[in-house]
Amino acid sequence: MQGLVVPFAAAVIGVAGSSMSHAQSSSARPFVVGERAEYDVKFGVIHAGTAAVEVTGIDTVRSRPAYGFRLTMSAGVNLVVYKYSVRDTMRSWVDTATFQSLRFNQDQLDGGRARHKRYEIYPERGVFQDGDKPEQPSVADPLDDIAFLFFVRGQRFDVGATETWPRYFKPQSNPVVLHVLRKDTLDVAGRKWPTVVVRPIIKTSSLFAQNGEAQVWISDDPAHVIVQINTKLSVGSITMRLKSYSPTATAQIPGAVLAKHEPHHHLAYEDATIRVLRVRVPPHDTTLLHEHDPDYFWVALGASTVVNARLGTPDATITSADRSIHYTPGKFAHVARNPGDTPFDNITVELLEPQTNIRNLCEPAIGGRPLDCVATAARTATFFANAAEHPAFATDRIRASLVTIAPGDTLRPTSTASSTWVIALDTADVRRALVTTGETRWVGGVFRSAAGTPWTVMNRGRSPVAIVTLVAP
Repeated sequence: MQGLVVPFAAAVIGVAGSSMSHAQSSSARPFVVGERAEYDVKFGVIHAGTAAVEVTGIDTVRSRPAYGFRLTMSAGVNLVVYKYSVRDTMRSWVDTATFQSLRFNQDQLDGGRARHKRYEIYPERGVFQDGDKPEQPSVADPLDDIAFLFFVRGQRFDVGATETWPRYFKPQSNPVVLHVLRKDTLDVAGRKWPTVVVRPIIKTSSLFAQNGEAQVWISDDPAHVIVQINTKLSVGSITMRLKSYSPTATAQIPGAVLAKHEPHHHLAYEDATIRVLRVRVPPHDTTLLHEHDPDYFWVALGASTVVNARLGTPDATITSADRSIHYTPGKFAHVARNPGDTPFDNITVELLEPQTNIRNLCEPAIGGRPLDCVATAARTATFFANAAEHPAFATDRIRASLVTIAPGDTLRPTSTASSTWVIALDTADVRRALVTTGETRWVGGVFRSAAGTPWTVMNRGRSPVAIVTLVAP
C-alpha cells in the first residue's frame, strides 16, 4: 500500500498515445472548474479510506493563467499482520493555453513518514526545480502526475493498441507504456459505466512495473472519467472505485455561486473535514451572491462592520470586534457589503462534516445561546500547554479555540486527539515567527496533525501570535 496516491495519479500517465498531438485545445477539455470525483479505497475486501480528484479553479502562476487540480487521499488498514496509513494531497497548476505543467506540490504522511515536495516547472526553458535544489532538465510539453489525469480525458483508446508517452516532467520516468486491453461495464456511483480497461507500465512505479498486473477502467464516453483502479501488492490488492462524480460543484440556490468560487473568497486549505477560505472585501465593495452549503465559522481580522444581505430576510448589520468568532449554520445564500473605509477581512472555515450539539464555550459564537465558560475552564489545560487558550465553541465533532502564544513560548498538545488543525490568523506569522516541530507542514497558513503524532509550535518573534485551533477529540 506504500505510495498509494502517487500510483493512483500515475496510473493514467500513459493513457494517451504518442500519435496524439502535444497541444490540447481548450475545446477538447471535458472538465470544468468545480468538477469533483470521489473514490472508495479498499485493501482486499476491507474498506481502507477515500480519495478525491477535483478542479479547484483558475489561478495565476508566474503571470500565466493556470488550472488548479487537486488529489486528496486518506486511507489506512490496521490488521494483525499488516498496518499502514497514508494521508496525501497533491496539487497541480497547468497553463490554460498550452496545457503544460507549471507547478506541482505534494504533502504526504506515508506510514508515519512525512514527505513534502515543491516543484516549479518551466516549459519555456525545458527545466524544472525541486525545492531549492539546482534546476534540472525536463522534457518538451511537460506534465506532472495530476496533470496527466486531466490531459488524457480528451483522448481516445483503441482496444489492442500499445502506445508510449514521453511527457512526464522527470525524463528518467519516460517513456510510459500503455496497453489498451478490452471494454467492460462497471456498476458504480449509482449507474452503469461503459469503460475501456487499460494497463499502464511505469518505469519508476513499484505498483505499475513491467511484471505488475495493474488495470485502470476509464469511462468509454467523451468525459473519460477514471472509474476504477486495481493493482496487486506483495500482500493483497488495492482497489479504488468511483463513489460519486459531479461534473461541476454548483450552488443549489438559483443565481448563487459556491462560497469557494466567489472572487473575494480565496481557498487556502482543504481536506475531507474542513475548508479554509481567506476573505477580503475592499472598502465599499460587495461580494457576489454566494452559497454556504456546510456549516461554517468565521474569525474577524480587525474590527469591522459588514451588511449581511441574506435571501429571504431583511439586511442585517454585523459589527465585530477583532478576532471575534462567529458560527453560522449552512444551507443559505447571501451577499456581504462592506460600507466602511477599511477592508473587511476574515478567515472562513467551512465544516464539511455534519455538526450536532453546537454550543458556545467562552465566546458568543452562536447568537442567542448561553456561554459555558466556567465548566470549560476546568478542561482547558487538557488540550494545550504553554499558551493562553480561549475556547470559543464546540460540537460533537470539534472544539474551536483562539490560542495566543507569547514571545519565546512553545505551544504543545497535552492530550491525544484524533486530529488537530492549527490556522494562522496572519500567514506572515508562518514565515517570520512560528516554528514547528514534528510531522507538520503549513499549507495556506494551516497544518493538520493526526493522533499520536508529536508536534509543537514556537513563537520566535517579539510579539504575541494568535492562532485558531480545531481539535477533534
